[in-house]
Amino acid sequence: MAKMKAMRLTGIRGMEMLEVDKPQITADNDVLIKMARVGICGSDVHYYACGKIGSQVIQYPFTVGHEGSGIVAAAGSAVSRVKPGDAIAIEPGMPCHHCDQCLRGREHTCRKLIYLGCPGQAEGCLSEYIVMKEESCFPLGENITLEEGALSEPLSIGVYTELHSNS
Repeated sequence: MAKMKAMRLTGIRGMEMLEVDKPQITADNDVLIKMARVGICGSDVHYYACGKIGSQVIQYPFTVGHEGSGIVAAAGSAVSRVKPGDAIAIEPGMPCHHCDQCLRGREHTCRKLIYLGCPGQAEGCLSEYIVMKEESCFPLGENITLEEGALSEPLSIGVYTELHSNS
C-alpha cells in the first residue's frame, strides 16, 4: 500500500510526523483530497494539551484537524460535483442521513454524526491526503483561496451562531 505523512498526536503535548497508509477510494462517491491548508481549532489544541474533551478521549496515535481545504486528487465513478484538480473546502461533519434529525433536514444535529478529527469518529486532516464523501467537498470559486476555503468551516459556525442567537 502507498504511504504518506501525517502529523499525529502521540501523547499529551506530543506530536510526531509519521508515515502511514495513504487512504484509498473505496466507494463510488469517495473523493481523494491532497490537503493544502489546515486550520488549528481550539479543540485540536485541547486534544494536544489534555488528550480529551469530555468523553472524547484520544487513542494514540491520532490525527487531528477538521478545518481544511485541498485539491481533488481522484474521485470515485459516481462523483459529479468535483473533479481531479479542483480546489475544495471540506465539510467535516458526516451525517447518517437516516436518523430522525437527518430526515427533518437537520443533518447538523444528526444523532450519529461522525466528525473529522474527533476521537472515536474519524482521523483528521492534518495529513497529506484524506478521503471524504462527495457531499463533504465544496468547490472553491475562482476568487476564493485555499486559505479562505480552510477558514470556511469556522466562519460558518460564527455566521450560524449570529443568525440564530436571537431565535
